[in-house]
Amino acid sequence: MEKIGAKYSEVKNAILEVKILTANCCGIKYSKINLNKSFYQDFKVYELDWDSFLEEYEKKFNSNLYGLKYGRFFPEVEDQIINLKATPRIIFYKLLSLFDKKYKLELQKLNSRFKKDLGKLTVGDIVLSVLAKKFVERKNVKLVLTK
Repeated sequence: MEKIGAKYSEVKNAILEVKILTANCCGIKYSKINLNKSFYQDFKVYELDWDSFLEEYEKKFNSNLYGLKYGRFFPEVEDQIINLKATPRIIFYKLLSLFDKKYKLELQKLNSRFKKDLGKLTVGDIVLSVLAKKFVERKNVKLVLTK
């Protein structure tokens, strides 16, 4: 596990700055942003909104999120097209599953086939990335407060 050393004031400032950046770039109320919220699952930020966030992040912190793999945390365009194609069939199976258990099983199979498990990129990950000056995930890092 990687350790990141930072002063309390640095941590507090990083949290404040990331929350302000997230609110400004992603159109989210500041009061709704906390360290456990994820950009895609909670805020529905991806594609152009995420690109805008990254651009402002690089300007503000003079750093980039090198090592962040977009496809691990956000849906790819191909995934969205596949999900759109599956949607009419899913609706049909949902209706039929009300009357027949066989369609409930088919619906579960269909959902699992088209559902991609995405990791959660949280505001806390970005705060720690600011402190580390590179992309890091909270689960792989230990923050050590220094004097």
